[in-house]
Amino acid sequence: MKVVKGIAALALLVMAGCATALSEHRESYILAQPHGWIEISIADQSIPMLPLEGGGKGGQRPEVCTIRLIRDHEPFLEESVFPSGDTAPFHVASGFRFPIPLGSSMLRINYSGCRVSNGKVTQSNASVEVTVKQDMVTAITFDGINATATAPQEDKAITLERVYRRLEAAVE
Repeated sequence: MKVVKGIAALALLVMAGCATALSEHRESYILAQPHGWIEISIADQSIPMLPLEGGGKGGQRPEVCTIRLIRDHEPFLEESVFPSGDTAPFHVASGFRFPIPLGSSMLRINYSGCRVSNGKVTQSNASVEVTVKQDMVTAITFDGINATATAPQEDKAITLERVYRRLEAAVE
């Protein structure tokens, strides 16, 4: 029984590790270089009822939607978001934050599992030009169909790294 539980726990860890497109090694490299941050907020308020498999009457709430961000041609994020609500339209309110190299680039957003076209579940695609500056955050809002980005702004998030820097400066 313990072996089965151990295998199940390992499988969950492996599956959770597969969710993100940016490897730990790539992220560590980006963090070691001058970098900025992308913070994407997903506020999809118009998720429809999905058609039943097999074409039956009625519909069902999507169990999960997948969001994927690609910077130029490099996958940076692949995560699941979970619709809520008792009746359509369902909604998703979630977000993610990740480091990204400096400069201007095109971000493509692929959003799947939560859109219907011609009676079939489809993917929504959006693109947004972003500029990333050192130690600043570029915010993206995505409503399930459209994406907009802000100009880079001061990063006010409290992180362990910032606390460490302040403590280190106080000691000197």
